[in-house]
Amino acid sequence: MAVTIKDIAAQAGVSAITVSRALNDKPDINTDTKKRILAIADELGYVPNELAKSLVTRRTNVIAILMPGVSDLLSTEKLDAINAVCFDAGYTTLFCNTKNSAAIELEFLRQIQSKRVDGLLMFPTQRGRDYIAELQKLTIPYVFMNRFSNELDCDYVKNDNVYGSYIAVQHLLEKGYRRINYLCARPHTTTGLERVTGGCNAVKDAGFPENVFTITHIEESIQACYDLVQAHAKASDLPDAYMVWNDTLALGVQKALLELEIRIPQDVALVGYDDLVFAEYMVPPLTTVKQQNYELGEQAAEILIRKIEKKMPPEEKMQIELKPQLIPRKST
Repeated sequence: MAVTIKDIAAQAGVSAITVSRALNDKPDINTDTKKRILAIADELGYVPNELAKSLVTRRTNVIAILMPGVSDLLSTEKLDAINAVCFDAGYTTLFCNTKNSAAIELEFLRQIQSKRVDGLLMFPTQRGRDYIAELQKLTIPYVFMNRFSNELDCDYVKNDNVYGSYIAVQHLLEKGYRRINYLCARPHTTTGLERVTGGCNAVKDAGFPENVFTITHIEESIQACYDLVQAHAKASDLPDAYMVWNDTLALGVQKALLELEIRIPQDVALVGYDDLVFAEYMVPPLTTVKQQNYELGEQAAEILIRKIEKKMPPEEKMQIELKPQLIPRKST
């Protein structure tokens, strides 16, 4: 049978109200009495009734996270950071896997209010605009991660994808590559659009014609990248450099080039994105763009908790861009 406040009060010889004050760390209670009550509570194995407490405080100390899975290392980094910040602040996280599906994301958003969560961290799919209408109905604070919407004046923490793509293309141009093909897996997202913008800006600022940087929309799979390179080779239409959506997809490009006995970087250069742990162990080691993913999750969680705890005005918007870094290796 669960231990109650009344059980602690009976053993301590005080009122239930006094026990409640001690357990909730109220100032209007004698320090020695508080210590004695807490010791008895610990000895009896008292566990607070969070449901009852939430009815009084109107808070559950639960934060929902909408993300398209954690199969990749970047999502794991973000989630680790979020969980660390939330745990330290006394919050539990509720993970919702959208599987990168707009329909699943929308359904989660429609359920969020009934789950009585205090706030929401969201990595939106950005397919369609129904999620905008659902977010506008929310009465809880939310923060976007790595993406934003021009239709919402909301809090977000993101990597500067324009800059990240810019420095990658700039690096290739400085190395002498003049036919750069960008394999873009999510062209409909702000991330995809920004990276295209960054690459185009780098070409323009260097004084080269637009066709130096071309964009190919691809399915987000290693096999799709492998097949595309094989098709380019068969059509004698290989670029002299591939810039790929992420390091994982770059594996497909690398495998196809190696099988075709096309040298990297002498014949075709290769640039990834994210700087995943295996990138430096590829043959040759992969030039890539490193994102600040742990910092992104950390700052997003901190902003949300400040909003939940009303430590900043709801109308004040935190919109943070983190600068990525080029990691040059032997693939360029």
